[in-house]
Amino acid sequence: MFYTEVSHEAHTVRCKYAVLTLADLQRGTSRRWFHSYLWGRFCQPVAITWQCDNNSRQKINHCLLQAVTTFLQRALSALPPTGDILSLWRDGLTLSYRTELRPESANRAGKLVSANLHYYETVTDAAAEALAPNFHLEHSANGLHYRTSYPVITRLPAKLAWKLRTVQGKLLSVARLLKALFTFDGGLDYIAWKLERHSGVSVEIPKRVCRWPLIFIWGMFWDLYRHGAFR
Repeated sequence: MFYTEVSHEAHTVRCKYAVLTLADLQRGTSRRWFHSYLWGRFCQPVAITWQCDNNSRQKINHCLLQAVTTFLQRALSALPPTGDILSLWRDGLTLSYRTELRPESANRAGKLVSANLHYYETVTDAAAEALAPNFHLEHSANGLHYRTSYPVITRLPAKLAWKLRTVQGKLLSVARLLKALFTFDGGLDYIAWKLERHSGVSVEIPKRVCRWPLIFIWGMFWDLYRHGAFR
């Protein structure tokens, strides 16, 4: 993980970014990867700004489609058997968001899907064949709808798996926050800025947390959680 910031028109533009190998991307967007950290991210709209050659771009495109297929395979059996594409992705992404400590509001997934509905309809249609025979798409005057036929014996383990991902993901999120303290200078200020920006909750960093973060940050996290800075 890396962090950078630049000044632009009297504002500070901040960016935290990750670097991963193509092999990790291929593995992390496949069904071999239990947690949704990668396939839950890359199933959403992604822009490829640069690639070293066409072969690399083809491999990345394959990973993006694979992320969509993996996400749908994991989410559909835990969702209602019928619905429209908006509800499919809204509820599915909500499952994924719950596996992390997130500062966004509870309706964030619905807003994202509504703003990019054409994208989600397109990728769902592209993945439909790989999801057969338990998944069907139906076109109507009211838009694109889905129907699934997963048996109960499949649905129960799927819901349990999402509960396990939630526990696993919350622990990993705490570990990543702690790592951010030492990844770059001002890591604690960046965390506070991000939480305040997304949640609207005022974040003040006590002096003792700045001096001894590993000892006192736990109480700060608990107070922020109680006040709704993240879920």
